[in-house]
Amino acid sequence: PRAFLAALLASTPAFVKHLQDRPRMLWYLDEADSLFHTFQQKLGSDLGSRMVTAYDCESTIYSSLTQGDIIAPNPYPTLVTGTALEWLKERKLSSNLLRGGLISRFWLIPAKRTRLLLQPPKPDKQVFIALKKFIDDVYRISELGLTFDVQFSPDALKLFLQYQAGRGNPPHADMTGVWNRSMDHIAKIALLFHV
Repeated sequence: PRAFLAALLASTPAFVKHLQDRPRMLWYLDEADSLFHTFQQKLGSDLGSRMVTAYDCESTIYSSLTQGDIIAPNPYPTLVTGTALEWLKERKLSSNLLRGGLISRFWLIPAKRTRLLLQPPKPDKQVFIALKKFIDDVYRISELGLTFDVQFSPDALKLFLQYQAGRGNPPHADMTGVWNRSMDHIAKIALLFHV
């Protein structure tokens, strides 16, 4: 489908152009290290800041002398990628990158080989059908310019607030942005479980 992209986008204009063509883009990268390497290059910080804007569903614009303005209005990108933790450690990500807004928008999920399912069970078809219906309904509502709220149940809200109050400070100053945004991720994961 047009919304799927499997390529390394190493420049800001390429990223914004792809968002212009695919506002709801699923970007799959087999190896995340190449993207982290791009962020550490001189022009990579601009790509990172455009990704932050796009992740917040804000219109993303790149002005080019040769191509004029490239505009991606209200994009919905999702990046799925993976790498070995050893690569991340070896990359020595800068404090600026870690403290900035981009990494805090990622879900970093470390894999444990002892728990890897080499032959996972086949997905439940009914779950797939229900999830597709939910996503189609959300798209239909958003296309009409409408919004809706999903509320925490009283018990879930109580647990959420207890965790927020008792979790303490970030383990390292460079992780402050990730730590502060973690509550947003918890709410999104709770919504996925609800769906």
